[in-house]
Amino acid sequence: MYFKDPLDAYARGEVFIGSKENSYTVLAGLPPSTQGNHWNHGITIVTPDRKFLFACETEAEQRDWIAAFQRVINRPMRPQEYAGFCLENSRNALRQSD
Repeated sequence: MYFKDPLDAYARGEVFIGSKENSYTVLAGLPPSTQGNHWNHGITIVTPDRKFLFACETEAEQRDWIAAFQRVINRPMRPQEYAGFCLENSRNALRQSD
């Protein structure tokens, strides 16, 4: 889940993180085209549908998050995770058609 502000009561959304076999990757840094890119320790999560950009306060925090994301992405998805992935993709397709 991600929030606009760390103290927000409600999440703005959530990011499903699948496996590398399903085209998920995590990259250190933010795309150069990111408007107002003044974050030195960014992370880009690439999914089949879009890129999610996150900022960290320190380089150590960035390394820790990247390592955690890599552990998830590097392991094969379990059947119940794959079912959730398919359901989320169906929801996204419906939202885009509205």
